[in-house]
Amino acid sequence: WPARALTHAAIFAIVLADPVVTLWLNTLYTEFSALLFLYAAIVALAVIIVETPERPGWYLTFGASLLGLGLSRQQHLLLPVLLFVLALPAMWRHYRRALWPLASIPLVVIALQLAVIARPASITSANNVNVVLGTLLPATSRQALSLDRLGLPTPCEGVIGATWYVSMGEELSTRCPEVFKLPRSRILSLVLADPAIVGVAFLKAAPLAQPAVLRYVGIEENRAFGTLDQQHRVFAYSIGTLIEKLPPELFLGMLLLVVIAFPVSLLAWARTTVRNGTPSLESALGAALSGTVVYAFASSLLGDGTVEIPRHVHLGTVAMHTMIVLVMTLALTRIASLAPQRAGSRPASVAIAASPWYEGSLLSIATIIAVTSPLWVAAWRQQPLAVGVVDEPERNRHSTPIVRLHGWAMDPFGPVKAVTVIDGKTRVESRPWQHPADPTGIALARVFPTYHDPGTARFEITIDTTPYGGKPIALRTYARNRDGVLTEIDRRTLVRARP
Repeated sequence: WPARALTHAAIFAIVLADPVVTLWLNTLYTEFSALLFLYAAIVALAVIIVETPERPGWYLTFGASLLGLGLSRQQHLLLPVLLFVLALPAMWRHYRRALWPLASIPLVVIALQLAVIARPASITSANNVNVVLGTLLPATSRQALSLDRLGLPTPCEGVIGATWYVSMGEELSTRCPEVFKLPRSRILSLVLADPAIVGVAFLKAAPLAQPAVLRYVGIEENRAFGTLDQQHRVFAYSIGTLIEKLPPELFLGMLLLVVIAFPVSLLAWARTTVRNGTPSLESALGAALSGTVVYAFASSLLGDGTVEIPRHVHLGTVAMHTMIVLVMTLALTRIASLAPQRAGSRPASVAIAASPWYEGSLLSIATIIAVTSPLWVAAWRQQPLAVGVVDEPERNRHSTPIVRLHGWAMDPFGPVKAVTVIDGKTRVESRPWQHPADPTGIALARVFPTYHDPGTARFEITIDTTPYGGKPIALRTYARNRDGVLTEIDRRTLVRARP
């Protein structure tokens, strides 16, 4: 299969050998090992579907890869189930004796991850805070009802929006300790009762996933936030930096296409399985790659919220890059197949099996997404997409009548302005502010390279507490975009400290 071999070589050179992947070798995280096992599993899946069944080594490779992928980190414990199901029809038809040994591997992974491998309580607490307080509750307009469904007390409402790293001036262990040990079953019940929460959370998380590498992965020594695109010539190349330079509307359109491609690929996989007794390679690859993207986002939002999204969706990012290379290769081979052939010459082989219905469906979906982009982009922009925090004061007890809030806020589509509402009535507008350690916003630009104008993102809001006579003051700080959409970035209650 020369064309398929060439396609695989292109994916390896353009995607797997890219700094988006290789920079993780400099860390102690498991992103590289997870990707290595995912790569081996998908390659073995492809061979199992297209090759003759008398090669048990590929089934052994597939099983070992599923085991390594599922054990690489708890987040990936269910991904082997998807890959096994995609290979199931081919195994049932060609090599049935490998079916039950391979079927036991995803079950063993789930059992080990949930019942055997112990995790520090601090990690569970951090994940619960990030998911519940930092991601799901801010995504619903019925926060009181959601708190009741989770079984959390009323004081927890005052720290909605907090994360393990930014607690909005409160001690979470005192204000809402119940969230630390909240059973995952209750979180799942909340999602099942109100599935729209995950959808709203995804709309906010998607722009955060456009950068493919975290701020602390790949910083050049002896340079202030030196990045890949500051290198010379060929060393500056990365598919990740190319994706970062795309307009957010284009990136979100590509991501939307990949998400919709998952159910379409599953339908094509089932259709070819029923017709031929085994799925087509095209549909299996499409389902495996697009399914990895969908799984990466779902497991990230329900695993650690929107914290460090580029790291948690890394498998999905690489799968998306792979799909881009596959689609480009397929387009080139289709164009090449239209060229006139000399008499007696062999027809050009294509990279993946022809499936006009599947290709036509994806092309139609891509066309619809492009044509309707003014509508869905406008709807996306009406969501609370801004990111930001109030860094100062670090604690909510103050001893002076004047309190200054320092923080930053950004939006993927345009400028924002911060505003604080006092006791639900008085509005106080912000003014621009420069942080002494980062006056031009270089650090923010490194963390959020695709968000609008980090250099003007920092703000100061002055609160005069004198008219309130020493009583507690409830503050809610919002980022307001140019369309008037408000995103809450901080809530706190200022308390006057006794002399």
